[in-house]
Amino acid sequence: MPVVPPRGEELYREEISITPMKFLAAFELFLGIFFLGMALVQAFSGPIVSNAPPTFFWLFMAAVFLGTGWLVTSFVTYRLTIEPAALNLAFGRFKTTVLYEDIESSEQDKRSGLAYGGWGYRVSYTKDGWVKAYTLVGKPRIDLKLKTGRYRHIVFSTDNADEVMEILRERLKNAPGHVRSPF
Repeated sequence: MPVVPPRGEELYREEISITPMKFLAAFELFLGIFFLGMALVQAFSGPIVSNAPPTFFWLFMAAVFLGTGWLVTSFVTYRLTIEPAALNLAFGRFKTTVLYEDIESSEQDKRSGLAYGGWGYRVSYTKDGWVKAYTLVGKPRIDLKLKTGRYRHIVFSTDNADEVMEILRERLKNAPGHVRSPF
């Protein structure tokens, strides 16, 4: 279950584990350890095969795969938290905080993830301006239209779009600078 109990003053917290990234990270780390092992064997026992590459090659490959594996492990979990003053999104090293006072409107997004260039963390340009998207395959999305700033829209996926929209409506109703509808 991706919804986890909120911590501290959080109103809502959701963590979605991305299984393909787990497999990719494990594969990268396995290859890194394999190449490190090859470097150690060659360094202490001599060349492994005739015309073996230098030990530096094995160390370089180990560093590349271990570094890539370390980077990929940070993208294993997508996190959405709603706090009293802001909404926070995190996908690996990419993090965004959106204050409620900066949000003009929110709605469920009906477009395909391909509209943003695919799934994952995406930055794209549309007719409305720059869009920052945190999208996951098969998950409903919410589009936040911002009042100002470089990004005109922040789009994010969630397992519980209705619950998140209800919390956002309540928070936006009380946000500073929010114009209440006369209807």
